[in-house]
Amino acid sequence: MFNATLIAPECSKYGHLNYPPYWYVSFSRQRTKRKPEMSNVINVCDVGARYGIHPSWKGLENFEILFHLVEADTEEAARLQRKLLHDRGKNSFRIYDVFLGPDSKRTAYYQLSNRAMSGSFRRKPSRLFMGERASQVKIDKTDDVVSVSLDRLFDKVTIDFLKIDTEGSEFQILLGAENMLKNSVIGIRAEVAMNEVFYDAPVFSKIDEFLKANNFDLLTFEFSGKGDLQHQFVNPEQRFGVLNLTDAIWLHKDFTCVPFTKPTSVESLIRTLKAVVFTFSNHCPDLGLAILSESRQTIKLHYKNELAASLLAPLSRLVEHHLYSLKWLPGQNIEEHSSWFRDTFLREMRTGTDFMSALDLNP
Repeated sequence: MFNATLIAPECSKYGHLNYPPYWYVSFSRQRTKRKPEMSNVINVCDVGARYGIHPSWKGLENFEILFHLVEADTEEAARLQRKLLHDRGKNSFRIYDVFLGPDSKRTAYYQLSNRAMSGSFRRKPSRLFMGERASQVKIDKTDDVVSVSLDRLFDKVTIDFLKIDTEGSEFQILLGAENMLKNSVIGIRAEVAMNEVFYDAPVFSKIDEFLKANNFDLLTFEFSGKGDLQHQFVNPEQRFGVLNLTDAIWLHKDFTCVPFTKPTSVESLIRTLKAVVFTFSNHCPDLGLAILSESRQTIKLHYKNELAASLLAPLSRLVEHHLYSLKWLPGQNIEEHSSWFRDTFLREMRTGTDFMSALDLNP
């Protein structure tokens, strides 16, 4: 049975926003309480989540994921709550109507005509928002708010992954998450400005420097070669525009260093398996496969552990799909894939009719 629970926000006020507020919308199975560091549940904090689950987490329905969705716009948080109650899925959600940043910092929050572009930093003029689109960046209202830090908001929650998209305030939010970055976070996806898009907002280089100092390495950018359009006379099939804003993706150095620090316990194996899930959902499956290859000894020792098995089972299916998709590519060999899979997950990889008819792979 799946549960759907709604807890109304508390009435206490923090700035113009409820604090510590959240709607809790749960559609997951009941679980036995465990210590956070031993949990098989993947805790994802998504800051700027008005549109729901980020696409990078789609296709992972077989994992137990608890999404902590933070949205500073009160009306948008309420809309998100209604949306999630309507679109019931397998995962759990907590919706927090709160403005994040360094603790107790008072600032202005600009609500734009395009509410998805609202935030605490004003935009500089841009060719992208001229003419018909100029009205999108018009400031309709300014609120006086007091920010709450991620460390304070989640002082009793072990967050595994962060996604931040807050129109310029990403660095301020990370400044309020130093304990979280030090103690629990494995991977980060954040929108970054490569140029000065917002007045007085730090650009990518400063954010990357800060995260490197906190033991995170840059993996990749979410960029296809199509930047902010400067003129309509272009071929949409080719590269164009100016790269002003894009998502950058970081992973903790525990999983990017060479040689890789191999897991030696159930706890470290669980953290490692979560890191592999993140690589697959963020365009780095080759790194995930390398991590798995170097973790085989620990997997063999603990694959029957209940918590480890609950992550290994859906992860093996994710890898199975990936390897099967390579079968017709030059230089790929399904026999080699099958051998690698067997050595890693201690079972046979399904191919051909067995793959196509497997309900857990193709429901």
